[in-house]
Amino acid sequence: MTGPDQSASEVRPSDRTLWRVVWSNVVIHVIGLALAAFGIRPGSPLTPVNERIAYLATWPEAWYLGWMSWVLCAVALVCVMWAFSGRLLADAKKSVEGGGSQGPPDKRTALALRALVIVAAVFDLTCDAIYIVVFPVLAFEAQAASLRPEKLERFLFWERTVNAVSLTAGNGVYTIAIGLLALALHRAGKASKAASALAAGVVVFGLALAAAGPLELPVLVLATTSPTIGLFCAWSILAARDVTRAGRHGMLAATEREKP
Repeated sequence: MTGPDQSASEVRPSDRTLWRVVWSNVVIHVIGLALAAFGIRPGSPLTPVNERIAYLATWPEAWYLGWMSWVLCAVALVCVMWAFSGRLLADAKKSVEGGGSQGPPDKRTALALRALVIVAAVFDLTCDAIYIVVFPVLAFEAQAASLRPEKLERFLFWERTVNAVSLTAGNGVYTIAIGLLALALHRAGKASKAASALAAGVVVFGLALAAAGPLELPVLVLATTSPTIGLFCAWSILAARDVTRAGRHGMLAATEREKP
């Protein structure tokens, strides 16, 4: 699969891999948003507590499908960040081999990005597992007990805690990693103004989304989720275009220098 301004004959194997990862990420996130709209929202704080407990107590398949799609979204995001950070590592290696001075900083940046994304994914996937396995059980117990205060408070405690951790330690750290990656690409001269602007949008909306958890503002979650994901998908496409284009220009420049 090729990106903008590329023909199949011009695309290196590493570029093909990057584009496959990027487009797979876009498709998975679009599916995730669609499944969340009808599967997750009825069991979220956007719905009155009695209604969402009644929904979750039925062990709804749509709830499981919605959260399983977000599990795939987390995996796709990690793959995207891994692919881009791999480009930074490759550039660092080339810089060192060519006697440049940017190798170690680029390598440290790439490794830091990977560490951040793994930490975020651990929190994110753990919370997803709790949503899938624990929440229906808590809702069933609360409904079976006729919503007695202690059962209801137990459900709400888990809901507040998991929402805060998922949005802050998961999405918040993802956002920081994306911002650092965009900054690294910008400093390396591999980011267009459009890509940098989209990355800034991801950071703004992503941090607002992260803040919505501890602030317990479900309306803010609703208002920022789609923009964050949409901007992230758009940024990843433009970033892949910029990185592959820069790689082609670098290869052409190296070829010219080798000519007698």
